[in-house]
Amino acid sequence: MSAAFTEMGIPKRKEHADGKSIGQIWSPAALDPETMTRSSSLTAYYDSSKERENLKMLNEHQVIGLTFEPGEGQGLVVSGVKALDRQADNKEVTFRAREEVILAAGAIHTPQILQLSGIGPEAVVEAAGIESRLDLPGVGSNFQDHPVAYLNWEMENTYPQPNIMRINETFAAEALREYLQHKTGPYTKAQSNTIAFLTLPMLTDDVESLIAILENQAPGTSLPEVYRDEETLLAGFEAQRKILTEQLRAGSVAAIEMPYGGTGQVPNSLQKPLSHGTVHLNTTHPHAEPIVTYNALTNPFDRTALYTSIQFTRRYFNTTTLAHPHPHEVSPGANNRSQEEVLAALRAGGPLSLGPSFAHAGCSGPMMPREMGGCVGGDLRVYGTEGVRVVDGSVMPVVLAAHLQAGLYAVAGRGVDVVRGVV
Repeated sequence: MSAAFTEMGIPKRKEHADGKSIGQIWSPAALDPETMTRSSSLTAYYDSSKERENLKMLNEHQVIGLTFEPGEGQGLVVSGVKALDRQADNKEVTFRAREEVILAAGAIHTPQILQLSGIGPEAVVEAAGIESRLDLPGVGSNFQDHPVAYLNWEMENTYPQPNIMRINETFAAEALREYLQHKTGPYTKAQSNTIAFLTLPMLTDDVESLIAILENQAPGTSLPEVYRDEETLLAGFEAQRKILTEQLRAGSVAAIEMPYGGTGQVPNSLQKPLSHGTVHLNTTHPHAEPIVTYNALTNPFDRTALYTSIQFTRRYFNTTTLAHPHPHEVSPGANNRSQEEVLAALRAGGPLSLGPSFAHAGCSGPMMPREMGGCVGGDLRVYGTEGVRVVDGSVMPVVLAAHLQAGLYAVAGRGVDVVRGVV
């Protein structure tokens, strides 16, 4: 299947981690080479540090807000956190910080904790019955992920059979025994390692028609309601739109990710969506999971870019290289030709056909100027506060044209140096 991309002029990159991951790449898997099990932040960082005297993990505790020093001042001074102890009938407990609080709850729960503390869009916070301490509109706004269309072609004459682990119980059992005894065989492979990251100029010769959709849309097109009367949020979005317009036109950043293997299942994932969502408190039950509104594919550029990618995928399966497997389009279906027909067919297929997330959530508390809807500065401190910083994927201004694992490790590593005062 790689040869079909080559036939279409998509180059292979020898090193995808050089900052220019455009074209066909081989993505390494995060595996421990000795145990052949997943390597993660748990195994690579926590397990080797958990015996340290200055580190203690409290399981079954849900942080429900920050605590503050009493008195009036120029800003909010954070003193610690309060949490519910699940092992003690949700008893509320308080932890006082010796130096400062570091929030690393991710793009979904960091905004929730701040809003529960009265920090965030005033209307959102007060609607949940919480006193607004700091009106910071960017908290929970600018939320981004990678919307994805799961396309499917039936393929014949594929060897080795890529689905053999699911359709041949004998083979799967033998493979499992091999893995358990020798740590070798098919079970040492997690998912496909082959991915194509494609720019707009790779997808179409008519880039300018797509760019025109970006350039000509009215400010605030299809943005969530919280943006409508908030100039800072609109200013931040317009700054992002300008930058992305330049990058997408030049082909300096991927617009689409297409993971591929030996099957006809090829997801098309939008890498630089202009449709932004929100993460806001559940006003009825603030301590429950927050309300996540993806707002996916509401911006007309996103819909047209995804459709352009689907048309590229159709040409891909029509290459000479893939003639032998006799690919037959199943989803979205060859009879659906126009953009409206294709997207309607995918929506009708449900979340296994078209989804708002590729599990790459971020950007809901971005590091941008406060006057552009930012939440944290370069020192990772929450604007208008003292004693609290954020070190997680929520601080990204724009979602990466990549899977987020390496990027989040980079945020964490940089965050360590910032907190320690090394940089």
